[in-house]
Amino acid sequence: MHPHLRFTAFFALASASPGVTDDHGPVAVPTTCWRALESASAPIAGRVEAEAEGSIECAVPAHWDGRGLLRLHVTSDRPVTLEVAGMEPDGKAGFWRRVDLVPGGQDLALPLRWFRWRDGRVARWEAVDRIGIRFRGPASIVLGEGALEAGSPVLGVADLEALAGVPMRHLESPRVCLLTSAPDADLDQLLAHLEAVGAALAADLPFLEPPSRPVPLVVLGDRRAYQDFTVALARAYGAVTDPPSTDGFTLQGVALTSWDRAWGTLRPSYTHEFAHAWLTAASALPSDRGDWFQEGIASRLQIRFHPQDDLASIVRDGLADPAHRLPLAELLDGRRLPGKRYWQAMTVVDLLLATQPDAMPALLHAMSATGRPDLLPHLGPVLHTDLATFETAWKEETARRYAAGAR
Repeated sequence: MHPHLRFTAFFALASASPGVTDDHGPVAVPTTCWRALESASAPIAGRVEAEAEGSIECAVPAHWDGRGLLRLHVTSDRPVTLEVAGMEPDGKAGFWRRVDLVPGGQDLALPLRWFRWRDGRVARWEAVDRIGIRFRGPASIVLGEGALEAGSPVLGVADLEALAGVPMRHLESPRVCLLTSAPDADLDQLLAHLEAVGAALAADLPFLEPPSRPVPLVVLGDRRAYQDFTVALARAYGAVTDPPSTDGFTLQGVALTSWDRAWGTLRPSYTHEFAHAWLTAASALPSDRGDWFQEGIASRLQIRFHPQDDLASIVRDGLADPAHRLPLAELLDGRRLPGKRYWQAMTVVDLLLATQPDAMPALLHAMSATGRPDLLPHLGPVLHTDLATFETAWKEETARRYAAGAR
């Protein structure tokens, strides 16, 4: 077994404009490449064999957007699992898809929109510069002809509606994509509300580039439909998840929740999950890890638009009793938080936005670079403080804000 097996390239992808070749003539490929193709517009062709556990990569010519389906013919001498991936230049962000091969030849048709994020920051297809295949075990693999075909690498309304299995109403603006199977939901009212939520997020985080595409929120007709849809969406990405026990869940940047007649069109979970999806699209921080920054921002927006009468007493009780809060070293290290500690994450975010606005761009950049919102290593370099001083400031500011009679 050769775990470090790595070919620099094994095929070149067609350019986004058929018939247009690279301005510099033939595609430059390293001598370690198994074959050099004549131009960037040439189709994928040829064969390569590998008998080891390892990975193979190919470079992607610039401006390959407009492609949404990867086709490959693969022959294997035994059952083996492959990971087909698209990677950004630094290798710290990418998309991947699991493929289980059986012995013999297979024609693979892999829609890019059903590739999921790798661990780390959220990837962007427009930033991907190479496609790779990783073998999870030894096998003799022969790669034949393949191609990138036209299409979108982004989930669309039709994809989400097909997963639901029922007709869905749809309303969209340049900033919001809203789908629901709930007949009583007022789509115009909800769209206007989510536009206001997005505007509030942009005002709180002005250093972030707003999402380039409409942020999706899917409201299923009831709780069971929402749970089933979440499981089906994970399965479509080649993943497995349990039915969510919470009122909302954001998966791969798609905000999911359900209709509840008691709450009506402006249910707090719609605001909360939309905030998660918006933040992921704007910051490259994953939406589904339940960490302090995601939950702090989402809770901040939820409370702003849906005030909670007992919030001040919850906060005061948490400050007074250490058993009712997490140590900040645990709260801020990027772990998944229990819902009963979201108030704590929100108050930390409130403190940062109020007292460290000039440091927030650098902090978000540092956390987005790894996709892990662990504040602890950035306390000194970015915020110019230490944990003990930060905790004291948090307690004092939060106590002041939530003192009896202050709200």
